[in-house]
Amino acid sequence: MSIVLNGGESTTLEFKNQIAPNKNEFCIRFNFRKGPMKAGENDASSLKAVYKVGGSVMPMNLALSEPEFTSYSIDLAWKTKTALSLTFSVPKGAKPHILDLMEIMAFDGKCKSRQD
Repeated sequence: MSIVLNGGESTTLEFKNQIAPNKNEFCIRFNFRKGPMKAGENDASSLKAVYKVGGSVMPMNLALSEPEFTSYSIDLAWKTKTALSLTFSVPKGAKPHILDLMEIMAFDGKCKSRQD
């Protein structure tokens, strides 16, 4: 999935299916790249993952700016259904930026337990 935004724009992807871990610890792995449409320009964009667990909301910045696809993994420690959304934003005045989202994967256990 690819999303292109101009300066001052933002979009949120809300996933319908919640993550339902079977253990008290699980991993969410994102495989993506983001940055300016024109190579060599600075990345001004931001990507934020928001986890909703019960009545709690936990935002987390996915602070990677690589021109190649990169995996970003996070270990989470609860056994509760979790809703996930991603917000991609480009600040006002910035040139167009792109987010390429290749994969989002969730699995039981710590991230280091699985290398695929």
